[in-house]
Order: sequence, then structure tokens, then C-alpha cells
Amino acid sequence: MDGDRFLTEYEPPIHVKDGELVCEGLYLEGLHRAKGWFYQTGIKTVVRLQQVLAADIKMRPIKTPENLLPRGGYPQREPPFDKLGKTPVRLAQLEQAERSLKICNTNHEELLEEMRRQQLVDYEEEEEETDDDQSDHVSGSDSDTSVEED
Repeated sequence: MDGDRFLTEYEPPIHVKDGELVCEGLYLEGLHRAKGWFYQTGIKTVVRLQQVLAADIKMRPIKTPENLLPRGGYPQREPPFDKLGKTPVRLAQLEQAERSLKICNTNHEELLEEMRRQQLVDYEEEEEETDDDQSDHVSGSDSDTSVEED
């Protein structure tokens, strides 16, 4: 991008600095009480390429019996789910579940490892004081704490 810009089509607006590489993506939201399950929200966002860990994540749809949603309130079968007579809250939950995909355990572990690796690479050490700097602090503190005797 040429120069700093604010992308006002997003709420809140996204500040992109000059020379920063970005890409557009769709936000994935975690499915309530279902570890590793996500659904696509349709919310567009801009992501800094520096923050992208993997672009080709393999995710699996609901399939009987090897890849079912957790038992915590989700149907134990393939979609479409029966929605007749359900409350609006339950309908929304079932619709999210139908659109859900599960991240493969291998990919999840690789992403976590990449996050740890990037945190180590981005680690910034604090500047260490030299012996001269330390002696100045010590000598200065001695003169400040001297007490006159009677």
C-alpha cells in the first residue's frame, strides 16, 4: 500500500502502515462448547501477513461417525438438522453447527508451534546496563542517603 491508510469500510477502521503487507479474509468464530469447531461468520477483515500462520488449513465437515460434533447439545448426525418447532436461539445454534468445520489436530498443533516460534523470534531483549552505568547509580544513591551525625 502507498502511505498510511485507514480502511474505513471496516468497523472499527483498520490502520495500515506504509509498506505493510495485508490480505483480506473472512472471520471464523468458535462454535460454543465445541473445541476445535469453527463456523464462517461472513464478517470480512484485513489481516497483516506478518500475523498469518498458515493459509491452507485443512478442516473437516461433520461426517458420521468419525467426525461428529460434541455431545454438549449438538445433534449426533450429519446435517441438515431438524429445526421444526425450535426456539430462535436453538435455531441459530443449529444453523451455526451446520456450517461448522473442525480443524485437524495435526494442523492445530502445527499452528500452536508456529505461534511459539514466532514469539521467540519477535522477542526483544532489554538493554543491559554497563558497569559504568551501574556504578553511577550506586554512587549517586550513597550521597542521597547520607545522614548527618550530631
